[in-house]
Amino acid sequence: MRKNSKVFEVYNNEVETWKFQIRPQGKRLNSDTITKLRERFTPLLKNDDAPVSLKNPKHEFSLIEDFLTILAENRKIYFGRKIGDGQYLLKSRYNLKDQKYIGNSTMDPKLAFIQANLIHAQPNSIILDPFSGTGGLLIPAAHFGSTVIGTEINYMVARGCGDPQKHTLC
Repeated sequence: MRKNSKVFEVYNNEVETWKFQIRPQGKRLNSDTITKLRERFTPLLKNDDAPVSLKNPKHEFSLIEDFLTILAENRKIYFGRKIGDGQYLLKSRYNLKDQKYIGNSTMDPKLAFIQANLIHAQPNSIILDPFSGTGGLLIPAAHFGSTVIGTEINYMVARGCGDPQKHTLC
């Protein structure tokens, strides 16, 4: 960071709010250690003119300390600026355990969202799943704004009737 400190001069003005986070991986750090790390690395950012905003910063800088390796001397420290958010909240929102009806071939939501990304599911696109079953592939496509169409040969699965294991009628 000392060698590339001029890179951070772009963020040092009154309109560029910022936030600095310590993110340990594989270990919890106590507040004293986090404070020491923050005091050690914050001056290297040279953001004296830029205001700090912890709730809604324009730029987020993170120090990621990797404790996942067994040997302490192999520990790595990464520093970077956040450029985007992932969609990790989708995992809990579309959890299989929370769905009202699942079948024995219901697609895992993580894999289904990967497939929805691969087919570029987006508004103004139409997605057809000819073997839709319980809709495991159609739900992520609909989440991204696609119009979805599905067909299913099994009446019980298509109607969401009863327990798919017991084959109860509607």
